[in-house]
Amino acid sequence: TQMLDKALKDLLTETKPYDVTYQIKRKNDGKVRIIHSKADFKTGSNLIFGVISDITEQVELMEQLSAMDQKWKGVIESSPVPMAINNEKSEITFLNTAFTKILGYTIEDIPTLQDWFMKAYPDPIYQKQTADKWEEEMEKFIRTGIPIPSMEFEVCCKNGTYKNILFSNAWLGEAEEKNQLIVLYDMTERVSAEAKIRQKDIEFQKLSLNVSDLIFQFTRRTDGSYFVPIASQGIKNIFGCNAEDVADNFEPIARVIHPDDMERVITDIETSAKNLSFFTCEFRVQIPGREVQWIYSKSNPELLPDGSVTWYGFNTDITARIKAEEKLLQLSKAVEQSPVTIVITDTQGNIQYTNPAFSKTTGYTPEEALGHNPRILKSGETGTNEYKKMWEAISNGKKWSGEFHNKRKDGSLYWESATIAPVIDNKGVIKNYLAIKMDITESKKAQVALEESIKKYNLISKATHDSIWDLDLISGKLVQTENDKDLPQVISYSQSESDWKNLIHPEDIGNFLKTQQLALQNPQAHYWEHEYRMLNHIGKFIFVNSKGYIVRDGSGKAIRLIGASQDISERVTHLKAIEAQNKQLQEIAWIQSHIVRAPLARIMGLIDLLKVEEELPSDMKELLGHILNSAEEFDKIIKTISNKSQLVETEKLP
Repeated sequence: TQMLDKALKDLLTETKPYDVTYQIKRKNDGKVRIIHSKADFKTGSNLIFGVISDITEQVELMEQLSAMDQKWKGVIESSPVPMAINNEKSEITFLNTAFTKILGYTIEDIPTLQDWFMKAYPDPIYQKQTADKWEEEMEKFIRTGIPIPSMEFEVCCKNGTYKNILFSNAWLGEAEEKNQLIVLYDMTERVSAEAKIRQKDIEFQKLSLNVSDLIFQFTRRTDGSYFVPIASQGIKNIFGCNAEDVADNFEPIARVIHPDDMERVITDIETSAKNLSFFTCEFRVQIPGREVQWIYSKSNPELLPDGSVTWYGFNTDITARIKAEEKLLQLSKAVEQSPVTIVITDTQGNIQYTNPAFSKTTGYTPEEALGHNPRILKSGETGTNEYKKMWEAISNGKKWSGEFHNKRKDGSLYWESATIAPVIDNKGVIKNYLAIKMDITESKKAQVALEESIKKYNLISKATHDSIWDLDLISGKLVQTENDKDLPQVISYSQSESDWKNLIHPEDIGNFLKTQQLALQNPQAHYWEHEYRMLNHIGKFIFVNSKGYIVRDGSGKAIRLIGASQDISERVTHLKAIEAQNKQLQEIAWIQSHIVRAPLARIMGLIDLLKVEEELPSDMKELLGHILNSAEEFDKIIKTISNKSQLVETEKLP
């Protein structure tokens, strides 16, 4: 307990990270479990994030592996090596203690090699085969200089038992002196030891068969190379290879360690070998065909007599833990960087956590808010019934959404939209309340402005009696506002662009679309106008004039068309009546110009003829002159009427 308290204190004071191993007694069965706990403390949020792992099985397996290794060492250390020396006279001059202990013979029993062959190989046939083999190899050595190879024979001990002995020789001094050191390896013990080792290996494999983690012995040779002499079946899960693949070669493992982590792993191995310190490392493994795995490795080093270093430990896949930590970190960053306010309270409503957006919106620092109830934000503008409804909902495990009119630390008021939900554990117990809130003060102001705009919009609609419309060119949504036919009010309704086009007269739709597209596709155009026929609310075609303002985005693309449509049926009818009257006037003018002027021209011609007659009296010529002047004046009047009728024809009203 003191160790845990100290580790927690060190974590909170940021002296060192929280990484402890301790024992607990499980409540349900009373068994002692070994626990490894690792945690991190975030001073800004005042929260501790940690991971707790039950490593009882791993520790037990390591202890079993260590005990097994001690037994193997005991066998190796207690294995004696018998030795004997004979001279050039084939006399045995020395036997070590191990020789007598293993084979039972003293130097008095076998003073010469002949005595040795007689007693060690009592069977005459086998004795001859053994002697011939030795002489053959000796002659080969004398002839070629090739060393005598190790040879294995079955030897009869002094007590009559037989042992398999491997013989190896070495020359003491010059070979010609024939002082020969014979080393006798008791292969019987070796075979027995190998059988025991194989049995231990079988037991080890059985023990680790159902363990997904890798239990291993990892060795660094004196030349700096690595190999894994012992590995459980978990090596397939961790490194994707078999124990046989790494029994003498580290390459299959090195091949799958992530390139970005390889240098760090080797550095940690070498540091552990140099200081004989625990090896602990987290690294990534990339096995072909699999996702990247995160591996946690822990082992204890031991210096061997030959200078090599071997580790006994385990590797476990911590990918799920790493992903969980990454998700937790992502969630933490998302909450910290969120533009909306996030508040966590206990079941009494006391604030336990606020994100930076809370401080930005309210003006309260986390230290000022923690431990207090959110009522510090109350302005008195939100009714008590609303708070009552909220608590009834969330205390019964339901989500609540609504709006608050709150007060900041500086006394200014603001509106916020809030969603509050209970945080429920897997037993259905409410542990906390989570509030996600957004400052909607500006949107509230915009809403008020919009309502005022709508009022003005409706007044304009009443005043003009036109249909005002707003067409979204991207979505095709059309919103229209018209005066109600029966009541003195403005009504608005939504439809689509296609609904509008379906009401246009079939003979007019082509020109309608053409003029509209020309205006919309021209980045310089900002207005569109067109006259056409369309069905009204009683199913009758009326003449309409539509004018619209084109709204464009930054690239000049038309995105919206806002305008009004006016019923011009009366004006069109009036123009048609004028056109009909003009036509009649034109017909009258034509009659005047072609029918009336023809006889008038003849009359004026006859008068001109009469005036040239010499016999006519002067008073008659004067009278004819007055008649001609009247006729010409009448002709001018007819011309004026005809010219005005032509002017009406060329300057038609729009």
